[in-house]
Amino acid sequence: MRAAATTGASASAGRTAYAPRHEAAIVDALAGVMPLVNGVILHAEAFHDAGAWRTLGAKVLIENADIRKRTGRTAAEMESILHEFPDARVCLDLAHAHQVDFSLTEVRRMVHAFGSRIGQVHLSQLDHACRHEALTYGIADVFSRVAPMLPETAVILESCVTADQIDRQLELARLSMSGDGFLPAFAAE
Repeated sequence: MRAAATTGASASAGRTAYAPRHEAAIVDALAGVMPLVNGVILHAEAFHDAGAWRTLGAKVLIENADIRKRTGRTAAEMESILHEFPDARVCLDLAHAHQVDFSLTEVRRMVHAFGSRIGQVHLSQLDHACRHEALTYGIADVFSRVAPMLPETAVILESCVTADQIDRQLELARLSMSGDGFLPAFAAE
C-alpha cells in the first residue's frame, strides 16, 4: 500500500456519544469547517441521529472500534452502521482492529466489504488500557502483512511519542505499510 499524498486535514467528532440535544448543533458547527478538511472522523457509537450526520455526506468517516465499545468492532457491525450512512467512508484503525482480532481477519473482511469506501487508515498500537502508543517492530511487521490489500489513502500515524522518537516512528510507519512482512518467520518445532 502506498499512502496517498493529501493536503488538508481531518477533524475528529470525538470518541463518545453526545447528548442527543447537542448533536444537531455539533453537526452544524462541523458543517462550517467541512470546506477546510478532508473529512470528520466519527466513532462508530458516537452518534444518536444518523440523519443529522448524513448531511455531511462523504466527509463523514466512520472509525472501527476497539474492544471497549459495544459496536463497530467487526465488519458485520460496521456494515450495519454504514447502512445508515450510504455516502460515508470508513476510517480503518489498524490498532483497534488488531486488539479485536489478533489474526487481522476482521481487517481482511473490512477491506473486502468496504475497500473502495476506506478514506483513511490510522496507525499505532494500543496498550492494555486501549490508549494509542508507539509502534514497535513487531506490530509494524504484523501490519505490513495486510498493507498490500489496503487501498491507496491517507495514513494517520497516531503514536504518542516525544520529539526525539518521531523519526523512528516514521520509519516504523513506512515499514508497516511496506507489505509482506519484514521480520523473519520462525517455523514451529
